[in-house]
Amino acid sequence: MTQSIKSPSETAFALSSSASSLIHWLRDYADRRINSRLIDERRCIPPYVVLDFGNRGLLGMQISSEYGGKLSLSTFDSLRIQRQLGAIDLTLAFFVGLNNALGIRPIQKYGSTSARARYLPDLAAGRILAAFALTERGAGSNPLNIASVAGYRGDGNYVLNGEKIWSGSASWACVINVFARLADANDRSAGHIGFCVPSDLDGVSHGPEALTLGLRGMVQNSVAFDGVVIDEENVLGAPGAGLAVGADAMMLGRLGISAICVGGMLRALQLLLRYARRRHVAAGALVDSDLVRAQIASLSSATHISSEMVDLLATHVDAGVHVPNEAYACVKVACSEWLWNCTDRLVQVLGGRGYIETNCAAQLLRDARIARLFEGPTESLCIFVGKRVLEGSPAYFYYLENTLAGKRLASELRHKLDQLAEQFDRDGNRRTEVQNQLAYLAGELAAFYLARACSRALPPYAETWIRGLIESVPLRQGSRMRMTEIERDLLDQTIADEIGDLEQSLPGEDTRLDEYLHRRPSI
Repeated sequence: MTQSIKSPSETAFALSSSASSLIHWLRDYADRRINSRLIDERRCIPPYVVLDFGNRGLLGMQISSEYGGKLSLSTFDSLRIQRQLGAIDLTLAFFVGLNNALGIRPIQKYGSTSARARYLPDLAAGRILAAFALTERGAGSNPLNIASVAGYRGDGNYVLNGEKIWSGSASWACVINVFARLADANDRSAGHIGFCVPSDLDGVSHGPEALTLGLRGMVQNSVAFDGVVIDEENVLGAPGAGLAVGADAMMLGRLGISAICVGGMLRALQLLLRYARRRHVAAGALVDSDLVRAQIASLSSATHISSEMVDLLATHVDAGVHVPNEAYACVKVACSEWLWNCTDRLVQVLGGRGYIETNCAAQLLRDARIARLFEGPTESLCIFVGKRVLEGSPAYFYYLENTLAGKRLASELRHKLDQLAEQFDRDGNRRTEVQNQLAYLAGELAAFYLARACSRALPPYAETWIRGLIESVPLRQGSRMRMTEIERDLLDQTIADEIGDLEQSLPGEDTRLDEYLHRRPSI
C-alpha cells in the first residue's frame, strides 16, 4: 500500500520550464512566508502575499505577452500551478484560481479591444484584481432566474440595476464581471448581457463580508448596482448572449477547482501517511492496520484518477479539442466529492488530533467543503449531466467513445443507464415523480465512467476502487423513499414538539456607530 502515485507528468504530460520554476518557487515560499492558520484566524490574506503573487505573474497566468503577461502559460501549466497551491493552502489556491478563470478570462476572451487594453496589463502585473458576480438570492445554480436587469439607453450606455451575493474578491477588485437580464426599449426580455464593470462607478456599492465556514482569508461579499451607467465598450461578448460568456468562464473555473482539489487530496494523503506511519497502537503501527491500509488505497485511488482526469482535459483544452460541458461538470463533481472524502478520512484517522485546529486537518476539512458547492453544487451538476446522458447526449458520448477511446466503456454505460431506468420503473415509480433522483444517479455513473476512461494503466487497487463505485450506484437509488406533503408537515410539527421552535435572539457584537458621530444623525 506504500506504492507511490505515478504522476501523469512523468508519462504523457510535461510542464514548461516557466511552470516548473514557479512551482519550485511556491514550495520554498510556502515554507518561509505563508502561515495558513494566521490567514484563517485573521480572515485575511496578507497584502505582501498578494503582491508577491502578482509580481510572479500568478494572478494573470494566461494573459498573453501582448497585454503584459509575464507567463502566458498553457491551461495544463496553469492548472498544475493551481494544484500546487491547493496542496499549500486552499484559500490561496481559490483566490488565484478565481482571479484567473472568472476574473480575467471573460475580459481576455470576450472584452472589447479598449477593455482588454485598459484592464489586462494591470491584471497581468497584479496591480488590480478582478471578480465575478453572477449569483443572486433567487438565482444560484439556475442563472436563468437572474433578476438584475440592464437596459440600453440609446447613447452608447447601458443602465444596470440589481444585487449580487457571494462574490469572491469583489470588495478588493477594481473590475467586476457582472451578468444581468437584458431588457429592450419596451422592457421585454432580450436575453442576457455581461459587463466588466469598474468598481468605482457611481451606483456600485459593496455589502458586508460573509463569515464563511472555510476559505476565511478570501473575502466574499454582496454587491449592489443602483442605476449604474456602463459604457457599451464594457460589454462582454454579444448583447443577449451574456450567459454564454459566464458559462465559458465557469467551465474553466470547474477545471481549476478540480486541479485545486487534486492538490488538497495529495496534502491530505501526505498528512495521513505521516501520522499512520508514526502512530503506534496496541496492534502495532497504525499504517499496518488492514482498515487503515484499505483507506489509504481508497484515497490513493481517488487522487491518482483525479490527477489524470484534470491533466487530460487540460491538454485537450490546449490542443483545441472540444470538451463538452458534461465533461467539465463530471470532473468537478468527482474531484470535489473525493477531496471531501479525503479530508474527512484524514480527520477520522487522526482521531482527537484531527479535531485540533493547529494540526492542519480541521482547516483543510473546512476549506474543502466549499468545493462541493460553488461553480454548481454536486446535486445540480449530477442532475444536469444525468438528464443529458439519459437522452443520449451526443457530445458526451462522442467524447467518451472517440476522444477518450472508450467505446467499450460507453457501451457499458448505456447498458447501466437502461438498467437503472428499468429498476426505477419496476419499483412502480412515475418518472415525473423521481426524475431528479434518476438523473442524479445517472450523472454519478457518467462521472465515474469518464474518470475511468481518462485513466491509463491504473494500479490494481485503483481499478478495483473505481469499479466498486460504478457497481454501487444502482444499489443506492432509494426510489422507494418518498414523502408526501402531509408527512412533511407532520415532520415539521414532530421536530418542534421534540426540541421546540428554536431561534436564538440574543444580540452579538454591536458594530453600530454612535449616533452622535454619524454624518447625518437621526437624533
